[in-house]
Amino acid sequence: MPGSMTDFEEAKISNMQFGGVAYTPVGTYYAALFLTTPFDDGTGGVEVSGGGYARVAIANNLINFPLIAPGGVKSNALPISFGPASSNWGVVTGGGLYDAPTGGNLRWRGDANDVREVLSGGSLTIAAGAWIITHN
Repeated sequence: MPGSMTDFEEAKISNMQFGGVAYTPVGTYYAALFLTTPFDDGTGGVEVSGGGYARVAIANNLINFPLIAPGGVKSNALPISFGPASSNWGVVTGGGLYDAPTGGNLRWRGDANDVREVLSGGSLTIAAGAWIITHN
């Protein structure tokens, strides 16, 4: 599941780099699953809801997101698991990282490499290294 910065995150980083506006990194990201993946501006998305679904908290540290070499790829070091579903969640088309367990600001978003339907009793795990984070 690739991920790219949303317009919200791009503005935060650009304002820090060009203007010296203070930027505090997110302490905990909350991974979300989408039935319709939002656009870079954060609109147009439909997040999974109900059926035991909840965003997954991921501490923003070097254990979960190890350092990379220049030109390398940033990705999750550990699996990210959702579920089990207590009812059908639908067809998951993408994912995102928010700065809050509900609501909040979408910081990163991306389409799934393999679209999957999650049925009642099922779960979805994003394997270690499968959430590729890019800066485009």
